[in-house]
Amino acid sequence: MKNNNKQTAWVMFAGLGCIILVGGGLAALVIGFQKEGFLRTSDVGDLADLASVQEQLRPLDACEIAYRRWDAKGRRRYPDSVTMRDCDSNTFSTIYIKVPTTWLDQGVGFTMSRGSRSERWEILVDKDEVPFPALKEALEHFAPIIAAQYPGKLSEALAGEAEFHRSVDEYRRSLEPKESVKSSYPK
Repeated sequence: MKNNNKQTAWVMFAGLGCIILVGGGLAALVIGFQKEGFLRTSDVGDLADLASVQEQLRPLDACEIAYRRWDAKGRRRYPDSVTMRDCDSNTFSTIYIKVPTTWLDQGVGFTMSRGSRSERWEILVDKDEVPFPALKEALEHFAPIIAAQYPGKLSEALAGEAEFHRSVDEYRRSLEPKESVKSSYPK
């Protein structure tokens, strides 16, 4: 009787594992085929036509640049800005740099990412949605704007976060005497 119970439990666990595996696979397919999903985007960062963009943006202390990403409701976010994040996560905020909206009607949208400053940029686009000539033109126009403004915006973000941390530390220090007064009474 005990052997039969063990076998039944094993079959249940195996069946549950298969259900989870199939469900996870289906979820990955659904997510991958959504707009800008990992199964629809391609890395065009190696194309020779984009070498000048790679070179202009290589020295920046940034590891993510995005333009016109889709939000959860299927709308393009920040149509007049490029959003950026630094490599070292020194700042928790997203940096926004205003760019011309010339390419809105042409469907230009991209995500650039890399693991560190020494790596090349992966430029991920949905080739079914973004025409290459418009992408190239937009990137060539955005690159000098980004290269010029990002260092100052990063400094501002870091200074703002340092000020925030100073004010939090100051607030905590202001609470310390109150706690020590409470503990000064005998028990």
